[in-house]
Amino acid sequence: MATRKQPAVPPKDARQAGSVCGKASDKMICDICADKIRAEALGKKKREEKGA
Repeated sequence: MATRKQPAVPPKDARQAGSVCGKASDKMICDICADKIRAEALGKKKREEKGA
């Protein structure tokens, strides 16, 4: 049976990759991607309200 290795713990000052764009960021979703996601959601909401 293979033993599972524990993931390496990055140093506290290390930056992680954003979960959306993959660029280095201190946040899981960088500010630019968060703005894009908000804009897409707002556009979808407006289209749904206009169609209803």
